[in-house]
Amino acid sequence: MKFKGNIVMILIIIVIGTVIFLSYLWNIQLVTNNISDIVKEQRLTVLITHITFFIVILLIIVIFWIILSRQFKQIKEKDNVLEEYRNKIIKYKKLYIEFNQERTTNKLSYEKDIIKLKKESEKLKQEHFAGRLEVEQANNELIKQSKEQEKLKQELLTQKLQFEQTNSELYRRSKEQEELKQELFTQRMHVEQKNIMLNSTLNFAKTIQRSIMVNEQKLHDEYQTELIFFPKDIVSGDFYWTADVLNKRKFIAAVDCTEHGVPGAFLSFISSRLLEEIVHTKQIFQPKEILNFLDENIKKILNQEYSNNSDGIGIALCSTEETKKGKMKVIFSGAKLPLFYYQKNEKKVNCISGSIKPIGGEYSDNNEFEEHELLLEKEDILYIATDGFIVQSDIEHNCFGRNTFKKMIEEIAEFDIEKQKFFMKQIFEKYRGNTPQRDDVTVLLVKL
Repeated sequence: MKFKGNIVMILIIIVIGTVIFLSYLWNIQLVTNNISDIVKEQRLTVLITHITFFIVILLIIVIFWIILSRQFKQIKEKDNVLEEYRNKIIKYKKLYIEFNQERTTNKLSYEKDIIKLKKESEKLKQEHFAGRLEVEQANNELIKQSKEQEKLKQELLTQKLQFEQTNSELYRRSKEQEELKQELFTQRMHVEQKNIMLNSTLNFAKTIQRSIMVNEQKLHDEYQTELIFFPKDIVSGDFYWTADVLNKRKFIAAVDCTEHGVPGAFLSFISSRLLEEIVHTKQIFQPKEILNFLDENIKKILNQEYSNNSDGIGIALCSTEETKKGKMKVIFSGAKLPLFYYQKNEKKVNCISGSIKPIGGEYSDNNEFEEHELLLEKEDILYIATDGFIVQSDIEHNCFGRNTFKKMIEEIAEFDIEKQKFFMKQIFEKYRGNTPQRDDVTVLLVKL
């Protein structure tokens, strides 16, 4: 393409030169028309000279053009080289910038890795230090254990020697223990035989004691009374007593001897016989007179004036009698025991305390026992009880108490006395729980 361009350029120069030359010739001809013939004869020579001059000029122009073209070509090539060099510089600059950016990124990453490695190294140093401490502690512990083991070995050796020494002693004692076992077995058999005889005797005493008291069915039928009777032992220091005088006046009492078990049972036999004698033989019907007479005779029988015996009796005694107006006259006299009664019309539970003076014992007050007369309606209820229910404790050693006993009556008084008896038993067993029974328990529920 470059070669063709040069040719075209040369042809253009030749054409331009020819035009110029022809113009020149034309001008010369115009000039020569006015000159002489001699000069006209020389036109050919001049023409040739001019043509030669023109050709030389053309050749010079062509050569100059060729030289200039080459120079231009070299300059262009240099420009292309410079452009390429510039492009390479720009490319290298971009690469350098990218390299710098990558180096900066790598540097930051490297610094982060260095910090992370430093932290990990510090952590490893700490773990190594802690491990060294643990190893040292373990070594110290091993040394300590080895010393303790050595000490234990010495102790075991000593104990082995002691064991060998005691073996012979144990063998000797085992023979003695065997002999003691045989002797204890013989004594145990002897004690069991005595216990059997004693229980047989106590059960027989229980039968006798129960026989002197009215059975529950008779209480229910003749006295309209329900009984709660929980002896602490086989025989009881509590007993209840009833008497009927000409089907007109009835007596009912709950009696609490100061002891329970066998001593209380003996005192209960004496007291029961004395009450029978006072009412049926002596014909004494006033409750306070009955208690006064009972007190005198207990002191005489137990010879308490001259002996150290201080046993006594607590009693709540009521006599009941129907009046002509259909009401019930109740006379109460008590020694240390109260009377609770429920008035159905008023829906109210009342309590009368007995005298602080007991039957028998060392009490020196010579005053007579107090007597309280009540006029109640039929269907009212008397609650005559010893203190066994009231003094019973729960698992926290809290006594049931007189106020709680009164509240219990208030809650159940509207039921018939059979259900009241059932509720009282349930309440007593629940309150007692697993605690031992403290005293004999007697409660009489008397419906008037």
